[in-house]
Amino acid sequence: MIKIPKRILRFITCVFVFYYGISQKINAQTISNAIDTSLYVTIGGIKQYIKVKGNNVENPILLYLHGGPGAAVSNHADKVTALLETDFTVVHWDQRGSGKTKANTPQAESITLEIMQNDASEMLQYLLNTYHKKKMYLVGNSWGSMLGFYLAANYPKQIQAYFAVSPVINNLKSQQLLKDSLVQYFKNKKEALEELEEINIPHQSVEDLTLLYKWQSAMEGYTMNTQEYEGLLEYFKIWEKQWMPLFKELYGIDVTQQFNNLECPVYIIVGKQDVTANFKLTEDYYKLLKAPKKNMFVFDTAGHNIPQTKAIEMQQLIIAHQ
Repeated sequence: MIKIPKRILRFITCVFVFYYGISQKINAQTISNAIDTSLYVTIGGIKQYIKVKGNNVENPILLYLHGGPGAAVSNHADKVTALLETDFTVVHWDQRGSGKTKANTPQAESITLEIMQNDASEMLQYLLNTYHKKKMYLVGNSWGSMLGFYLAANYPKQIQAYFAVSPVINNLKSQQLLKDSLVQYFKNKKEALEELEEINIPHQSVEDLTLLYKWQSAMEGYTMNTQEYEGLLEYFKIWEKQWMPLFKELYGIDVTQQFNNLECPVYIIVGKQDVTANFKLTEDYYKLLKAPKKNMFVFDTAGHNIPQTKAIEMQQLIIAHQ
């Protein structure tokens, strides 16, 4: 057994205590700078809900713009953005007519695209002012990508980078391409062809939307029974009262024409199997896009719902390109 002189033992002990103390101070500082809060803020004249979480409030802000419209994700934020909280102060916003914002302030009138864009602009400024930042990151998923493109175009100096996830490039063309694909896929199935023939594009009602979704599901390997179809139709009838006017407005947006020259970095995350927001349209848009930095990341086996099916990979890409 080796005998260590006492003076060396004392030296080792002092070094250990010193560095342990430093590590404890660092851990305490990290804990004291952590943030995990939920609150209602006045945006667009109403109280709107945000959830703010991160390991260090000094980190850059990242605003997550959820899809839908109407599909808030704050209740399951940990499944979508937990990894990001190490590098960012992550903000989930339940948009007007969604989630806890809707529960707190039921929306009587229809919601327009202009109202949502104004809300997004106010939220951007509120977060920058509240957390004393000059810039922030944006993640826009599906419908949320439309708000993201709007903010990136109108506030480029305040956007550190924009991550468009499963972006909606041209809703009208996407739905027409999907219908054409379904007609081709079910060319020998009489029932499918008869129902597909009834679908109006652009959609005139939620019956159009529900039928398209029914046969898209069948093409992807899941056949709805009558009860499931009727339940989905009832859900969309409730959804229709609030969101159909906005949904129809989206037919007038072509991202390739309106947002093809952006002055902030833009990163696109997309699934190659996406037929809801057609992958080919996203690919074509990326080729046209002019931005200080840009990149497109493609998941070969993913469809439209990347935050659910590729949440870890999505977050890793965002962290790597901050």
